Amino acid sequence: MQREDYALISLLCGGDYDTAGLPGCGPATAFGLARCGLGHSLHAAESCGQLCGPLRQSWCEDMKHHLRYDPMSYVGRQNPVLADNISETVPDSNTWSLYLNPAISEPLVPVCKPGVPDVGRIAAAAVSLFGWEDTGRLLDTFCKNIWPGVVTSEILQDLSTWQPDNQDVALAAAATQHFFLHFACKKQTVSGISGYDVRVPADALLKDTFRFLEHLSAPDQPSKSFHLWVPKSIYKAWVKYMWTSPMDDDKSSKGRGGSSSHGTIDLTNQGDESEWLIDLTSGGPSCSPKSKGKLKARSMDVIDLT
Repeated sequence: MQREDYALISLLCGGDYDTAGLPGCGPATAFGLARCGLGHSLHAAESCGQLCGPLRQSWCEDMKHHLRYDPMSYVGRQNPVLADNISETVPDSNTWSLYLNPAISEPLVPVCKPGVPDVGRIAAAAVSLFGWEDTGRLLDTFCKNIWPGVVTSEILQDLSTWQPDNQDVALAAAATQHFFLHFACKKQTVSGISGYDVRVPADALLKDTFRFLEHLSAPDQPSKSFHLWVPKSIYKAWVKYMWTSPMDDDKSSKGRGGSSSHGTIDLTNQGDESEWLIDLTSGGPSCSPKSKGKLKARSMDVIDLT
């Protein structure tokens, strides 16, 4: 159904601009007349500026014909009484125009461009609306349901702003603080989709969560982290485009403002890809390759970039 069909149903059944409508015409009959194309023909007559001329009379006779004989079987029954009782004032041109062009509210506010969620404001709203005064419960909920979405949004925002012809882009507020800085990651398949299980340090997120909660004190605890599953395609793209290698350190400090130089990647191939090691703990010279014995003892320090 088009808008003129809805306008015809309102005109015949009665609505905001004319509560009476056509006496004796119910929704089923009005819907059947709309299916017969009377809404389109009435709109065409109005568009030609002849709603008060011969076209109006022709349209009215056409509606009476459909009511009296129901030739298309859309109305559902013959209704000669209703057809005989249609007055000469039907349809009222002013009412029809109002239904076609109804009064509406002011234009909607443009939808804001998607961005990184403000975890501090979310926490303040949760405490205000849900009464989450228990900091332990608040942190558990945010660590499980909110923080992963925040970091994922930062990663996607970085990828959406990166351009191959312009690498001088500002990364999301804390993406490089959260991603790959202190911990390696391992492959993990979720629902048949390949990805990586990333251990994300949450010190910055913890501080940001309590930004507006002055009456609550953030728990004094060792560095907190949480696990984030990242699809393989997103993981690979972020590593490729958003992270600088040791050879690019000089270029990145000039061309990219050092935005991605929080750590140094040291990938050393010792014959097997599983022995590639990554050191992101400092911005200084890369560490020497770790021995195979230490590799077994610290399996979480191994990253597979195959």
